[in-house]
Amino acid sequence: MIFFKIFLLSIFSYLIGSISFSYIVTKLLTKQDIRTIGSHNSGATNVMRTIGIVPGIIVLLLDILKGFIIIKFSYIFIKSDILLLIIGLFGILGHSYSIFLNFKGGKSVAISFGIFLAVFPLAMTISLIIFLASMGFFGIVSISSIISALCFPIIMYSLEYSFIYIIIAIFIAIFIVFRHSSNIKRLIKGTEQKILR
Repeated sequence: MIFFKIFLLSIFSYLIGSISFSYIVTKLLTKQDIRTIGSHNSGATNVMRTIGIVPGIIVLLLDILKGFIIIKFSYIFIKSDILLLIIGLFGILGHSYSIFLNFKGGKSVAISFGIFLAVFPLAMTISLIIFLASMGFFGIVSISSIISALCFPIIMYSLEYSFIYIIIAIFIAIFIVFRHSSNIKRLIKGTEQKILR
């Protein structure tokens, strides 16, 4: 029975994660496809740069919220934090490889934040502080996301979470860095844009 619950909740998680608020908000406001403008990435940062700060913030909050909802809804049926995180991973995959966008998607930073915030609020608060400090210093979302993602497993270790949680944090950090591969190339070339031009 537990495996059936996990299976259904994983499908739910993937489908919720697949909802692209950057695509929806951009279509509603401009009739454009977010995948064809700016950096062509279906994420909040691209919305901020191409459509505006307010729509970008709305997308960001909605992406965080969908991750948070995935965990809180799943908690009704599953009480294990490890199983909840495994279910949450399918939401992250959905965001990055959306079934509604031909298996394309965003970088999964915001949804990951929402998922881990629901399970590890203190760790994610520290990670957020690191992200904001990096943004204040660099002014570049991608490098700030990468730094905070790489710091997250260290934060988990420092707070003495169990080994399995640290492994999951490492996996997510690697995945986020992988999703930022194009940004890393632009950072090396010195062509990566700041959040505000």
